[in-house]
Amino acid sequence: MVPEVTTWILILLFLHTGIDKLAGLKTFTAQMERSPLIGAYAHALGILVPVGEVVTAMLLVFGKTRLAGLYASVFLMSVFTAYIYAMLKYSYHLDCSCGGVTKYLDWTEHLWFNAIVLALSILAAVCLSGKIQA
Repeated sequence: MVPEVTTWILILLFLHTGIDKLAGLKTFTAQMERSPLIGAYAHALGILVPVGEVVTAMLLVFGKTRLAGLYASVFLMSVFTAYIYAMLKYSYHLDCSCGGVTKYLDWTEHLWFNAIVLALSILAAVCLSGKIQA
């Protein structure tokens, strides 16, 4: 049950945020350019991040690629969570380049949201790989 519910949550989350970022690509990239941590990589990340989110969502849709999609979800959410933590800890300039519903959260709420989604992704991957059942 956990892998199925988590998978659908992740599909919706990654499709929504990926498409939102692609639809506003200029704004998304411009916001990332102002980031002290990733500004130098904004143009590459401007395409890689939303495409990675959409590809991850597609991997999650199909049974044969679902575990790979969960691993990709764990990777993406780990990177996103680490980035938010680093921004909160080390940056004075907090400009959100997030997409979807997360753009309405403040940075601390976003950190908690990501941590919960990351934990669910890990749990779903472990369950689907057969290591535990939930």
